[in-house]
Amino acid sequence: MRSAPMIDRIWTRSFAVAVCVGLAIGAQTTMVEATTPRNIERCVNAKNTYSPDVAIKACTAAIKSGAWRGKKLAWAYIGRGNAQYRNKSFEQSILDYSEAIRLDPSLASAFYARGNAHRELKDPHRAIADFDQAIRLDPRNAAAFIGRGNAYHDKKDFDRAIADYDRAIRIDPNDALAFNNRGNSHRSKKYLDRAIADFDQAIRINPNYALAFRNRADAHHDKKDFDRAIADFDKALQIDPNLEAAANNRAIAYRDRKLLDDAIAAFDSAIRLDPSNALAFTNRGIAYADKKDVDRAVADFEKAIRLNPADSQALLALGSLKVRKKEYDAALAHLDAAINHDPTNSTALNNRCWTRALLNRDLEKARADCDESLRLKPFNMHTHDSRGLVHLRLGNVDQALADYDLAVQLVPTEAHPRFGRGIARLRKGDRTGGEADIAAAIAMQPGIAAEYADFGIVP
Repeated sequence: MRSAPMIDRIWTRSFAVAVCVGLAIGAQTTMVEATTPRNIERCVNAKNTYSPDVAIKACTAAIKSGAWRGKKLAWAYIGRGNAQYRNKSFEQSILDYSEAIRLDPSLASAFYARGNAHRELKDPHRAIADFDQAIRLDPRNAAAFIGRGNAYHDKKDFDRAIADYDRAIRIDPNDALAFNNRGNSHRSKKYLDRAIADFDQAIRINPNYALAFRNRADAHHDKKDFDRAIADFDKALQIDPNLEAAANNRAIAYRDRKLLDDAIAAFDSAIRLDPSNALAFTNRGIAYADKKDVDRAVADFEKAIRLNPADSQALLALGSLKVRKKEYDAALAHLDAAINHDPTNSTALNNRCWTRALLNRDLEKARADCDESLRLKPFNMHTHDSRGLVHLRLGNVDQALADYDLAVQLVPTEAHPRFGRGIARLRKGDRTGGEADIAAAIAMQPGIAAEYADFGIVP
């Protein structure tokens, strides 16, 4: 499971805020302190020199000083809103930006900043409304178009997102961020060559843009060009060694390249960057499982679940391994939990169907699981094979044959459905067809007859 694509933020590219300083003679000492150039600098904090807490304190002092009123006070609320945003106190930042807008409704910067805060709170509708107003007030500001494009991307309205990034690029053809974010929207639409071209341009503009290297790597991975993906992940991590998502996704590229030892080493690096990253433990567990190192895989999945009890992928993987270890009751418990957290996980539903069929237990529930899995993901060979076994157990030989026939048609080189179909044909009295299927299955997988004998199913 890869980390999600990264739409870069544009928060640091804020609008300039002019500060008009007009002091009354004979001001109180506290007022004088609040209105000094040093305090104003701390509040505006244009280069993020000061911590958010220092900026909040400075802005609050300026607001309380009484030195500015009406429109001339709006800058201090924007400054404090910016500091609250950096502190991830997004609700508080929205309150400050809203007060700045009340004081001066012509401030495009306040609408733009509030739009970013709404995005952080997963409220793209309000974000878009704020970016709309920022654009009406300042139609030539590329950052507002990028912000609105980001909000459309959040809504999965990728065409509108791309249109906004296009506008930003027309305004500023050297905006690396607009190319990066448009690349992600193109990638989301599966336009991988366009995405790579956008990331290429972002990197030409800013050769140290770690996130663009990481995103281009993901696009190369989508194209199964694993070597280029790994090279780009390497470059991203060279620029920013703490880019956790690049470390995780590089390891997945190694795994998909079948370089399992390299993948495990790369997941080790990702885990060192963030020992609380459940996803990295899940992915490393999958790599161990691919190496048939079941004990290490189980340990990683269990760790992932301790870190994130709702990690349905880790629960599914652990349940599947427990089936392999013939710990069927434990397998069902993990699969139950995976489905509770994600009822639309077709693989978990199939695996629970298969496990119940192996146990010859709750067969009607097993059939319901397979039915639902196939509704979510039709024409899946593994699920038709599982449901074929359920029907065999239930004595529904014609229905078992129908599922096995389709499974064999979908993947003719898979031994399990062919062996199952052989059993079903024998039970229908088709000795020639049944023996031919069983012989073909044994040729594909020599131990399959013994495996089915363990299930209590013999020719």
